[in-house]
Amino acid sequence: MKIFENFNLSNLCSFGIGGAARYLVNIKTKDDLLEALELASSQGLPFFVLGGGSNVLLPDEGMNAVVLRMMNSQITLKSPQELALESGANWTQIMSFCKSNQVYGLETFSGLPGTIGGAIWGNAGCHGVETKDVLLEVEVFDTELQKFRTIKLDQIDFDYRTSSFKHLDNLVIWSCLLKVSNDPSHKTADPNDLYQFRQDKQPQGLTTGSFFKNPPGHAAGQLIDQSGLKGFKIGNAQVSTKHANFFMNLGGATAKDVMSLAKEVRRVVEDKQAVCLEKEVLEIKPNGELR
Repeated sequence: MKIFENFNLSNLCSFGIGGAARYLVNIKTKDDLLEALELASSQGLPFFVLGGGSNVLLPDEGMNAVVLRMMNSQITLKSPQELALESGANWTQIMSFCKSNQVYGLETFSGLPGTIGGAIWGNAGCHGVETKDVLLEVEVFDTELQKFRTIKLDQIDFDYRTSSFKHLDNLVIWSCLLKVSNDPSHKTADPNDLYQFRQDKQPQGLTTGSFFKNPPGHAAGQLIDQSGLKGFKIGNAQVSTKHANFFMNLGGATAKDVMSLAKEVRRVVEDKQAVCLEKEVLEIKPNGELR
């Protein structure tokens, strides 16, 4: 296991923002995970689990923590109806495996950024389908019990873009089991169509994707657009001119720029549309906790 000290985190997240981590460890095996957690304990530091970095805003001042970069990505077809995935597998890898092995049922997630571990943690979804809809069970390492254990779907609380894992700091998601099919009639979408949809509707560049959750009965991007905020910027952070619920790092943006932009967008939308926006992107403190 290689340990990196004072590692710049900005290149590990899609926003391109963040200072240096006190320690960073690439996690590929269970032994790597155990050794990294022991490092955190011996140094008296918190640990922070980083997946694909597609839905996080890391602090400008860096993180006084041991950052666990999950690079465990093994994918195995356990049965014709069960796909086993390690938490660091990203959706590009997952869809490639499914295509090569005639596995169906996950097509709706085509093009989703991030890893399956992060998708479970935040109950990621698109086009009306959420991660919980295809999940069977999750294997975690429990830092309190000091062992790996399996949690069934009915033992996990899910809601829109959240799960009980957000409130259980003692659990590190290691792997999962998803329900799939070997029957082509269970194909849920055309991945090529979804890829083209993302290319047409969503901006490319340094962004986390949707910044705010969609309020009940509303689309956050539409509310922001109707408030006249497309293209609005603070510092080097800007509301995308293509999709108003995407914030862009124009180059050199800071977390402070982004949160100042978010605060002003929320204020204007609430004033003009009478709707309060809640951020979907996870704002991280220097100790690894959520703000």
